[in-house]
Amino acid sequence: MFRDKTTAAGAISRTVDPARAGWLDSVRIHLDAASAAENFTTSIVSAAGDEYNVVLDVEAMSALTDYVYQPTRPIPFFKGDKIKVVYPNATGNDYGLEIIWS
Repeated sequence: MFRDKTTAAGAISRTVDPARAGWLDSVRIHLDAASAAENFTTSIVSAAGDEYNVVLDVEAMSALTDYVYQPTRPIPFFKGDKIKVVYPNATGNDYGLEIIWS
């Protein structure tokens, strides 16, 4: 398993390049305070081109401090594909973000 982790405050636009084919296992976020009604979005940015990009999950984070996106089955990705997570975080909360793949 591999993990990309980051902590900061403010907007999130995190793109991870695993540099090999694999499986997305989960994405986890913790906020230090309840958030605004904004969407936390997880997607695959395809190496095959924009027309193959796909949104995997969108969660409305209204009043949440923790969220785990864990698909029923791991999501495959190919060498050159990237995993992207976006969250506006207009309230500027501190966060811890982990993207886990194998």
